[in-house]
Amino acid sequence: MLWKPLDVDENRNHWSAFTQRFTFKPSLNSDDWPSIQPVVPSRTFDLRGDHASYDEFLRAARRVEDAVLDCIGKSLNGAGTTTIYALEWQGTGYKATVDQQADKALPAPPLRVFPDGDYPLLFWRRGEVGVFGDPWEKSLCVFGAPLIEIASQRLTWLPPTPHHLNSRGAHRSCRRGTVRRSPAPSSTIRPLTGPLPYVTNGDSIYL
Repeated sequence: MLWKPLDVDENRNHWSAFTQRFTFKPSLNSDDWPSIQPVVPSRTFDLRGDHASYDEFLRAARRVEDAVLDCIGKSLNGAGTTTIYALEWQGTGYKATVDQQADKALPAPPLRVFPDGDYPLLFWRRGEVGVFGDPWEKSLCVFGAPLIEIASQRLTWLPPTPHHLNSRGAHRSCRRGTVRRSPAPSSTIRPLTGPLPYVTNGDSIYL
């Protein structure tokens, strides 16, 4: 299996289609979260956690990435030849042709699946099934069957994100860390730059 980079136009077209279909609204402002409105069945997992060190955070992120790739591989098992896309909002997109004949994890794409400073998006079946990460809300949205069922059984240590129980901004019971940056105007979609923000409280880092 070989991941091939998308040209600029194809990458832009995929993001445009995703933005229109899922009402993608990138923002640092928690009032605008969740950043997408899935039009297919979905479940969103909360990626926040208390980590005593950056190394501990990296281990937690790797655990999530490995589990997600395992879920994707299982969902594609026996599905025949499938083209899967892996995109980053600010980076290069990739695609690969998969013919999963064994119950094994999807080979990692050349980008981070865990949302660490950018919005990752992996999808197939014309965008009906996939995974989307939000680095500012610190969430991972899994959408489309049978991926939801597999992820729900695999990612058991991750709680759901209350934001996605209702419409955008309607439910904000979970406290989010402060991001010390000026958010983009609500009507503007522009690239966000910089690393995943960390908010320190005592000796803990809230991610």
